[in-house]
Amino acid sequence: KGGVMMRNFLTPGDVAERLGVASATVCSWLRKGLLRGCRVGKKLWRIDPDDLSEFVARGWNVPSQLKVASGHKEAE
Repeated sequence: KGGVMMRNFLTPGDVAERLGVASATVCSWLRKGLLRGCRVGKKLWRIDPDDLSEFVARGWNVPSQLKVASGHKEAE
């Protein structure tokens, strides 16, 4: 019986909701390697909660850093 322990992975939508950003933004981070995740098939992504915690700990949930990381500059 000793099966594999299943983890509850997050979808880009879950991450977007937690961080207050769009799902497309999360997918962009995943494609750029800023947020670690794994592909399920050709289009779906799943994110380990530990990887999200590491991402947030690095400060990527700060709006000004998000704009710089995505190539947008803040209006002055």
